[in-house]
Order: sequence, then C-alpha cells, then structure tokens
Amino acid sequence: MKRVLTSAAIPYKHLAVALLGFWVPMVLFALLANEVGEREPIGIDLQILQRVHQFASPVMERIALVLTTLGSAEVIVLIVAALALYLARQKQRRHTALLLFGVGGAVAANIVLKLLFQRARPELWVHMVAENGYSFPSGHAMASSALAMSIVLILWHTKWRWLAAGVAALYVAGVGYSRLYLGVHYPSDVVAGWCLSVAWVLIAYYILRLGSAMRRARNGTVGA
Repeated sequence: MKRVLTSAAIPYKHLAVALLGFWVPMVLFALLANEVGEREPIGIDLQILQRVHQFASPVMERIALVLTTLGSAEVIVLIVAALALYLARQKQRRHTALLLFGVGGAVAANIVLKLLFQRARPELWVHMVAENGYSFPSGHAMASSALAMSIVLILWHTKWRWLAAGVAALYVAGVGYSRLYLGVHYPSDVVAGWCLSVAWVLIAYYILRLGSAMRRARNGTVGA
C-alpha cells in the first residue's frame, strides 16, 4: 500500500488559528506604530506613567529592579541556553527550534524596529536604571513574552500547561510593569513588544508544526 500526503495530515485549522493570532496583535501593533511614527506624545501613555509613579516607594523600587532583571538580556540568554540544551538532549528538535527561533527572532526584530522608529525614552522623572538606545518597542517586553509564550506552547499538550500559562502571565506582566515603574518605557512600547512576540512565536510554532506533519507524512510513504 502507498500512503500519500493528504490534507488531513496537515493541520490547516491550526494554521488558521495561528493566522488569527498573528493578525490581531499585528493590527494593534500597526495602530501603535502609526501613533509613535507621528513623533507626538500619546496622551494615555503619559497618563498611565503618571499614575504608576504615584505608587513609588523604596519597596516597590526593589521589586521593580528584581523584575526588570528577570527580563534582562543576560538572564533570558541563560534561561534559553539551559532550556535549549535540555530539549536537545531529550531529542525535542521542534521544541528546541521553537525556543531558539521564538526568542531569537523577537530579539532581532526588536533591534531593527528600534533603529527604524528611533523613539526617545520618556523623561518624566529621573530613571532608576541606566538605559541606552531607543524606546519603541520594549526589548524587555519582547524578549520576556517571547520566552514565556514559547515555554507555554512547548508545555501546552502536557499536564503543566495551565500552571505554565499562569506563571508566564505573571512573569510577562511583572517585567512589563517594571519598565513603566522605572520610567524607561512608555506603555505603548510594552504593549507593542507583547503584540510582536505573540504574533512571531505563534507563527513560528505552527510553521514548525506544519513542517513536522509533512515530514511524518513523507516518511510514512512506502512502496506499493
């Protein structure tokens, strides 16, 4: 018998979900990018930052510094390297690729977009941390959300998926809030970073899944 590649072997409905998950955040990103491109302050950005600053205290400052460190490039590189090594040893090639492409692609996109938009960082109060470079979109928000979403998708078909989703949501929100509290990003920087990461990681996940399904179908083809 000869097994052929059929439409059932290709997860088209999952690809449709991925496309929806891509376009919704990308539309929101486009709206934010359009506002940022006008080089005028976004009113709600300033209002939110001023509201966040009302809760300033020594305790909140220490918490924000810890959270922002957890979203730093150094910490994320260490986490990605450790997880990628573990997944590779477990022969989880697709999951390893998702982690590396998900986080690596988000970081690369962030570098390009910062140079493209060249948005200055907010200067509403003295920054609690030294930051160089441009503001839009937030690199901490993009990298942390790409890492979190990659891990959630890797664990989605296990008993740990809801725990992973809950921890990921708290982690991403905490890192994002820390960037606002420290005064180094506008809310639109953070939201834009989240949107791009969601879109990129979802598309990467489903493309890798589609490729895996097609390879399995080809490998199942035998001579008559």
